[in-house]
Amino acid sequence: MPETTALFLTTTQVAERLGVSIDTVRRWCLHGCRGRRLRHQRIGDRLRIPEKAVI
Repeated sequence: MPETTALFLTTTQVAERLGVSIDTVRRWCLHGCRGRRLRHQRIGDRLRIPEKAVI
């Protein structure tokens, strides 16, 4: 399985890139919302997410 490029972003940076609120990003990380779930790993205060998830 090829390794996808990952980004290490804070919750705020993810929210800005996706154009949603910080609370929405937190909801997606916890249990998804409207069928969307953000695949991530929490590393310190940052989220490791696949790059294509943020485009």
